[in-house]
Amino acid sequence: SVSWSPVKTITSYVAINHGFTIPSLTETMTPLGLINNDIKPEKAWSYEAGMRFDLFKSRSFIDMALYYMKVSDLIVPKRVEEDFYIGMNAGASLHKGIEVSLQQWLWGKDENSEPSSSSAVINLGYSINSFRFLDFVEGDNDFSGNQLPGIPGNFFTGSIDFITAFGF
Repeated sequence: SVSWSPVKTITSYVAINHGFTIPSLTETMTPLGLINNDIKPEKAWSYEAGMRFDLFKSRSFIDMALYYMKVSDLIVPKRVEEDFYIGMNAGASLHKGIEVSLQQWLWGKDENSEPSSSSAVINLGYSINSFRFLDFVEGDNDFSGNQLPGIPGNFFTGSIDFITAFGF
C-alpha cells in the first residue's frame, strides 16, 4: 500500500493485497464424517483506493473507498441432506463497491483535539456493493453472472456513542 498526504488533513491511498482463506473444519466434513480432500482454499486479489479527511480540528472524519476483489475457488455451502451442509468451491467471484463513513463529534472534544470526560460521537457508514459469480457451474445449473446470495446491494450502519463523566 502507498499513502500520500498533500496537506495534514487529507490522506489518499492505494492498496493491493493477495490472500487466502482455508476451509473450516465443518466445510471439509462429509455427511459420513470424512474429510473432503477436494475442497481448496479461497484465493483473492484485492485492489482499493480511497481518501480520508480529518476536518474541523479533528471533530469530523470522513473516509471514502473504492474496492475491487477477485476471488477464485470461492467456498459456498452445499446442502447434501435435510440439515447438513458441506463446503464446495464455486469457481470465481467478483466483489466491487464503494464505502463512505463519517465520524462526527457532537460534543466533548476540546480545542486541542483531546476528548473530555463527557462526549458524544455519531458514526455513519454506507456502502454500495456488487458481488457476483464470475464462473460457477454446478451440474446443469449455470450461476455465472448471478449476485452472491445474502449480500445486500446497499448497506447502512449508524451509531451514537456516549461517554459520561461517571464512566457509563
